[in-house]
Amino acid sequence: MANTLLGLFISIRRLHDIGRSGWWWLMLNLGFLVLGMWLVASLFLVPALLLVFVPLFLAIALVELKWACSSSEPRVNRYGAVPNVR
Repeated sequence: MANTLLGLFISIRRLHDIGRSGWWWLMLNLGFLVLGMWLVASLFLVPALLLVFVPLFLAIALVELKWACSSSEPRVNRYGAVPNVR
């Protein structure tokens, strides 16, 4: 439980560093959850739905990876000062 909360806080702080709201974390991870449930259901019900859900699942993962690897905003944003000032 503690690791989950810490991961949530770190993810939201990272989103704030790049100028995004923490609500993006909720939207993307709910998307993962819903698509994951549909993916499992489609394996048993309609395997052709895999052609729809797998690309969506990968698109969400790529958005999260891009945001995790992107640099912080070089200026002060609405969430605070630049975190990596030297």
